[in-house]
Parts: sequence; C-alpha cells; structure tokens
Amino acid sequence: MTDNYLEGYCKSSNDGAIFLDEIDEVKGGDLYKIIYMLANGVTKGRADKYGNARETFTFKILAQSSGEVGLEAKLNEDNLIAKGGQFVRIIELDADQMKGLGTFTRLSDNPIAGIKFENGAKQAEFLKEHAFKNNGIQYHFKWNRRNSKNFSSLFVQ
Repeated sequence: MTDNYLEGYCKSSNDGAIFLDEIDEVKGGDLYKIIYMLANGVTKGRADKYGNARETFTFKILAQSSGEVGLEAKLNEDNLIAKGGQFVRIIELDADQMKGLGTFTRLSDNPIAGIKFENGAKQAEFLKEHAFKNNGIQYHFKWNRRNSKNFSSLFVQ
C-alpha cells in the first residue's frame, strides 16, 4: 500500500469505510502522512509539468486499522512520536484472538443467510465486500417543529 494508491482507493470509497490491513508493509513516515490525509479527507496537492496546481479531490472516509501492528509501534520504527490526535483519526481494532477479546471468535449472524458465519475469515470477508458495495447511501435530514417529536420521521432515504 502506498499513499498514492490509498488516495485513489479513498476517492472510490467515498462516504464509506476502509480497513487498513498489512500496515507493517508501509514505512512509518508514510503512515504518519496517511493518517492525516485520511482524516483531512483531501488528496495531496500536486503540480503538472508546467508547475500549475492540479485539482485535489475530497472524500469522507472512516478508516480502521486491523491492529496487526499498532500505529505507535509503526511510527516508532522511523523514530516518529505518535501524537494523541492520530489515535483519534484512525481507529485501531485489536483483533488478536490470543488476548481473549473475541472480535472474530464470537461470530455474528450473516444478515443475508440468517445463520452464523462459519469462521472469522468469512465474517471479515463479508464485512469487507459489503462495505465496498454499499458505501455512499445518503440520508437527507429534514427538520421542523411538527415532526421533531417523532425522531424516525426525520430521515428519508
């Protein structure tokens, strides 16, 4: 994963979620920049061959780390100090079964089949596939005094 690749991926996953796996493959310095890019929701500013500013793109994304390597440990590899704000910008999901947290040992029901997932890998793959397919569902918010007492009526798809 490179920051350039991730920019394109974020544009195609706008209003969705991405799950960062294999963070160990990226350099700590690149991860440092990636964290802020994801939180700020804007691609890097670049110039064309004539020095003119090229268009930047914006996106809204929820980024989550699989917890393979902690952000702090990864940044420390390049002698970078993790800042508190970085932990707010990227959610770390500790899915280590050896810690007894049960993230993928307690399987959920498959909402399509109505039965529990066979294993954690199938549950994770389902989440990944459907997060990509179903991103960007828009809800329009309407507000007025008349319907403010009936909260469910405030949202229309």
